[in-house]
Amino acid sequence: MKRNCLSYLLLLLIATTGAAQDSWTRKADLPSSSSSTSIAFAVKDKGYVSGGVGTQALWEFDPATNIWTQKANLPSTRQDGTAMVIGDKAYASMGSADTTDPNNLGGMAWWEYNPATNAWTQKNDFPGIYHIDVVTFTIGARGYLGTGTNFASDDTRGFWEYNPATDTWTPKAILPAAGHWSAAGFSIGNKGYLGTGFIDDRLLGSLKVKDFYEYDPATDVWTRKSDFPGGGKVRGDSVFGGR
Repeated sequence: MKRNCLSYLLLLLIATTGAAQDSWTRKADLPSSSSSTSIAFAVKDKGYVSGGVGTQALWEFDPATNIWTQKANLPSTRQDGTAMVIGDKAYASMGSADTTDPNNLGGMAWWEYNPATNAWTQKNDFPGIYHIDVVTFTIGARGYLGTGTNFASDDTRGFWEYNPATDTWTPKAILPAAGHWSAAGFSIGNKGYLGTGFIDDRLLGSLKVKDFYEYDPATDVWTRKSDFPGGGKVRGDSVFGGR
């Protein structure tokens, strides 16, 4: 009887612990009044949200204190942009720059943010064609950026490697599919992954897709993997138009 009771208590403890871990907790709201199409990244134990429609503000979130703190502004407004973290610094670029710039050339600028000094430093511009809604991931000490769209006929399947140690860009193998935009990108170990999002079809318009690809920087090769089983997703959800 004691053994059965002990087993029951252990099962109850495991179930309770699991339930506590698998839950959402409301935290302090972002103080900014405008954060649509913003960029976000995490450096060490802090999270950051910046840019978006009509704002250059950068906000830091400390989960230990549940407090948002405003940091140095992005050097220019940025929406539909991207960010990546390499080591203890963040990098941001692309997207639509200041709306007063008719050519959006500001979106080619590449900025480094150092949380230790709370300063942005301009690095070598992105050398590829201008596009927004790109995909990024980090593998080791290098960052990778590519695909996206510029709503034109330009080929946006290209992928680039950024080396912060030398501040240089190197073209890599293009994605063996149509240029995905508003897609998901992440890394696991020494491989990068890209999938879902939109592709542009000349006849049908923007289509949501579920294909997935793995990138190996050691061989500079993309490999098609199993499709995402949740259907076509855009920016991690399925509320946008397309099919």
